[in-house]
Amino acid sequence: MTPTLYGPLHWEMTLRGAVAGLLLFHTLNLALHRGRASARLALGGFTVGVFGYVFCQQADVLLGMPRPLAVALLAAAVSAPVWMWLAARALFDDAFRFTWPWWAVIAATVAAGLGANLPHFPAGDGPFAPPPPGSWAWELGATQMVVRLLSTALALWEVTRGWRDDLVEPRRAARRWVAMGIGGYATVAFAIEMAVQGQEVGRLLPALHIAGIGLLALGLAILVALRSLDDVLGGAAGVPVVAGPLLAATPLAGGAPGATGATGATGATGATGASGATDAAAVGAIAAPAATGSVDAMSTMGAAATPAAHAPLQPQPATANATAIAAPSPRVAEALARLQRAMTVERLYRREGLTLAALASELGQGEAALRALINQQLGFRNFNDFLHSYRLQEAALRLAGDDRPVLTIALECGYGSIGPFNRAFKQRYGITPTEFRGAKRLPQVPQVPHMPQVPFKAGGG
Repeated sequence: MTPTLYGPLHWEMTLRGAVAGLLLFHTLNLALHRGRASARLALGGFTVGVFGYVFCQQADVLLGMPRPLAVALLAAAVSAPVWMWLAARALFDDAFRFTWPWWAVIAATVAAGLGANLPHFPAGDGPFAPPPPGSWAWELGATQMVVRLLSTALALWEVTRGWRDDLVEPRRAARRWVAMGIGGYATVAFAIEMAVQGQEVGRLLPALHIAGIGLLALGLAILVALRSLDDVLGGAAGVPVVAGPLLAATPLAGGAPGATGATGATGATGATGASGATDAAAVGAIAAPAATGSVDAMSTMGAAATPAAHAPLQPQPATANATAIAAPSPRVAEALARLQRAMTVERLYRREGLTLAALASELGQGEAALRALINQQLGFRNFNDFLHSYRLQEAALRLAGDDRPVLTIALECGYGSIGPFNRAFKQRYGITPTEFRGAKRLPQVPQVPHMPQVPFKAGGG
């Protein structure tokens, strides 16, 4: 038995290997899960980053590896802070998608991290050596520290900014734990780093740090074993499609009061109306593409320009792959009908800045009860998605048959300015309101099957 094999380094490597195994378990679990791809990718990237850090934390551990493997692990480790920010964003924002600017940020972070650390590697065997004074590696090292602090702050902001509008209770609970975990870990790590800066720390403190990461990974593994990730990650299609709570057959602002028929509550499904007017037909045509994701919104709106016998739509789940919703109890059905009447008859969604708390107060319900009602009975995962589904339906209908300015329509539908309205409209229909209106005025709208439904991004106006 040699000291190297059974000495402190042996037990430290055993600890690092065990923690790495837990991290690989989480990576594999995310890869096999059928939840939102963007959330799984971001969480997987962060997990791989932490995996790299486990082996890059101690210089002698890193230098004991083949140089290509050491560089690969180092690249993963230096990207971990940015992946943490992106994981927080993707986890709590159903509309998040990776685009080239995000990949550019990740690539720049990796390049800066490698530039700050590779000059420390020895040319051959031997310990790390500091680069000469004035080397650009020192400046990149300072940049790397700024990136770590900024990424931590942005991750905390992502976790907390949409908390009030989040309708998924397990995800709301996850926000609290993630915020406490990020804040607590960052505070302790920063305090220790400042306390031991420029000093020899030995092997105990780094090993305790790795043990702390392992305990967090083990706790998460137990949580995953006890509960499903579906509620937090969402379904495979994943993003709210902003499907159609219909507008009741009641006059739009500026419309003829006599143009619509009677409206009544239908019990479990809420307030829907019987109408032979074109408004109900047009609204049905608008909402249908969102619910199915397979019909061109513009061509469907063209069909809605003439009267048709469309049955009123029922509120649809907010995700394309939502599971069937069980029939509500009489008490829930009554609350759902009251909610539907408030939105389709009283049109409370037209109020600028309407919050879940304000709507709950109008309905005489608690916030938690209303949150559960919208999420569990209508399928929406975010309150702003719920509001936008009504606002954008009315706006699309009025753009097709109303000559008033786009800004006027946006303001009357509940938007505070034209900017949030334009962004929300384009994210849902893939075109701007002006382009949408122009297409409706053409003699014949070309059929473009399967125009992708671009989901609305949670948190907008």
